Amino acid sequence: LAAEMEEIPVRSVVWIRSEAGGIERSCPSGSPLHPGRPKHPADVAALAAGEEPAGSGRELPPAGPIKFSSQWELGEVESAPSGGDTTYTVRVGSSFPSGRALMSRKVEREHMFLANPQGMDGASDMSRLSNLSQPCLLHNVMARYRCGLIYTYTGPLLISVNPFQRLPSCYSEEALASYAGANLSEAEPHVYAAAESARQGLKRGGRP
Repeated sequence: LAAEMEEIPVRSVVWIRSEAGGIERSCPSGSPLHPGRPKHPADVAALAAGEEPAGSGRELPPAGPIKFSSQWELGEVESAPSGGDTTYTVRVGSSFPSGRALMSRKVEREHMFLANPQGMDGASDMSRLSNLSQPCLLHNVMARYRCGLIYTYTGPLLISVNPFQRLPSCYSEEALASYAGANLSEAEPHVYAAAESARQGLKRGGRP
């Protein structure tokens, strides 16, 4: 299976499973989920060309504090397999809030997953992400969750994360009214959007 996988170029930013298992993290309001995150090659290329990185024009609500346990960490590929070797060398440690010293790990291809550019964090529809691996999806949902956005699309599917608290503004009359007759392609994911999509479909005489 590993031989059939596409080779990952050097300098790529990847997700790899942490050797320490679940890592407890605590991020204050407004702080990034992964301080010291390696720069994604797509972002570097865009800035070098004088262009805006992908997704940089999208704004999310302020990020609140969050505590979580993660089995994944971000790293940067330092070297690819050569001379019959099947492992990559990945530099890790820069994305740890504790400021852990940088170190290199040997990782097999099947245990590496390409990360998305940072500007794509918090995408409302995950089917538009460049990479759709488990850590990519989990990271995107978490980025939205800490901004108070508990709903996310994956194509036609609506994903909901239990906020474990009351969100009165999320289900207010004003919120309901904002989806009535709205252009749903531009609206934030919501259970009201799913209901409005069904209503508009029935009104057209077609399927929801």
